[in-house]
Amino acid sequence: MKELQNFAFNDRLVRTTVKDGEPWWIARDVCAILDLGNPRTSLALLDEDEKGVHIVDTPGGPQEMTVISEPGLYSLILRSRKPEARQFRRWITHEVIPAIRRTGAYDANQQKLTALLERYGDVMTPEARSQLVLTIAGVRKTAPKGAYVYMSPLTKEAMEGVRRYLDEAYPSRPVEVSTKDMYAAYPQWCADNDVPALPSINSFAHAIGRLGHKKVTLRPDVGMAVKGWRLLADEDEKSPGE
Repeated sequence: MKELQNFAFNDRLVRTTVKDGEPWWIARDVCAILDLGNPRTSLALLDEDEKGVHIVDTPGGPQEMTVISEPGLYSLILRSRKPEARQFRRWITHEVIPAIRRTGAYDANQQKLTALLERYGDVMTPEARSQLVLTIAGVRKTAPKGAYVYMSPLTKEAMEGVRRYLDEAYPSRPVEVSTKDMYAAYPQWCADNDVPALPSINSFAHAIGRLGHKKVTLRPDVGMAVKGWRLLADEDEKSPGE
């Protein structure tokens, strides 16, 4: 099992691994950069020795990933109609391959940042995603100050979903509840009601604050204090955005 080594082409992440002493590329990353609409069709055109499945060590544990060899990579580049394909090929030959052969080191911090990107990349602003990718690849020395700061604005649909959930789960108000307890049933409620769920407890808490409820610190009789919210009734005065 091999660890992944990360590189950044413009603002896109390109992951590589070493197989039999040679660099191989994660097929999904390459197809996305080359704008190959149907990766399965593109990979089917490669020779059998130009593609394969490899077990790699990821932040989420060992995973099987489809990989392509260096010749397979060049074959896909030639099939791409994207203007950046030639630039991508030059970047591979002049920067990535020399770096792979120079060092196989992989910073443990990169694993954490990669996990952050995979989990929250879809809800980050383009600028934040770009910064995080560059940090993972070692182009930037410091990471952005947390994914949640860079999340795209909460949509009206997401806010309405959280409001409906709170109304159904906690009809008697005012009431004080921990964030963890409130979030526990939220994903399943969203699935049952065909409502898009926010991706994390942090974004969920952000939405609660935007709805005007009040942050509180709950101090149970046993155990440590926890963060929570005082859910206000509709007739109570609220200050949205707190």
